[in-house]
Amino acid sequence: TGLDLIIEINKKGKTIWTWFANENGYFVDPKGRIRNINKKINHRYKSYPTLQQVIHLNSTIEVGHTKYFENTLYSSFFHQGKIVAINKKNGKKIEVLKNLKHPHSLYLISGRVIISDTENKSFIIANKNLDKIKRIKIKGVNWIQDVTKLKNNNFLISDPDKNRLLEYSLNEGIVGKFKFDKEWRIYQAKQVK
Repeated sequence: TGLDLIIEINKKGKTIWTWFANENGYFVDPKGRIRNINKKINHRYKSYPTLQQVIHLNSTIEVGHTKYFENTLYSSFFHQGKIVAINKKNGKKIEVLKNLKHPHSLYLISGRVIISDTENKSFIIANKNLDKIKRIKIKGVNWIQDVTKLKNNNFLISDPDKNRLLEYSLNEGIVGKFKFDKEWRIYQAKQVK
């Protein structure tokens, strides 16, 4: 919905934890406008365009203990081009990975963090502290929306600008291309079996 908000709810729909960007130092949108979130209204059926959002938060994962915090969340901040570590206990934040271009998805898989660095046409594989990083540049793509790991240890890359999914091997490069109708922009995909 574009609230620049991380929210955790339980199975009954009760709010357990929230973190609002505008309460944590991020309150100016890309056009220089101050953004205030009215918490008294129901935002459920509202949609806020990307350029009205302060950070355009795309993905958040809980990674647990890191060198930053005892219970760390990592969040991708699209407009700022950063990954931010957030302390789930008190909401404090540290910008831990910078110089990204519109990052999107984050995953914690087998103790590794996978980050799509969208307009750098790459993805990143890192340890839980994000201090040991391997960047994989992909040729022939414009926009890497999402990257996840497959059971065969290859990676599934969503390339919405070209309406396709790519299977990528660290040893061989692109080993599969799955093209879709031009009306379909594939933003995210996961292996289910």
